[in-house]
Amino acid sequence: NALEMDRLVQFFPAAGMFFITITAGNAVVSSSNVDTFIVMRSVVPIPCAILETIVLKEPAPPPKSWIGLIVVLLGAVVYCSTNSGLVVGSRDWVILYLVLMPL
Repeated sequence: NALEMDRLVQFFPAAGMFFITITAGNAVVSSSNVDTFIVMRSVVPIPCAILETIVLKEPAPPPKSWIGLIVVLLGAVVYCSTNSGLVVGSRDWVILYLVLMPL
């Protein structure tokens, strides 16, 4: 199929946000450590679930799913509080990643 300019323009925002998300993830790894990136990545389903419910008007996740998300969040918090090797070199990149990844 040939490229259609109007379709290219329609997909540009999604491709741009994807590129920024990859850049933010790489910046987190370069300014922090891999443990930080893994913990940050593990909590992404939480804003995804909230945004799907609010923005897309999807039904809220069932209680068992919320329990699972809370367990993931608590695990991330406990890991952060007990791991002295966790380093956040740039909170801005982490925030940017956590905002754009669910979109």
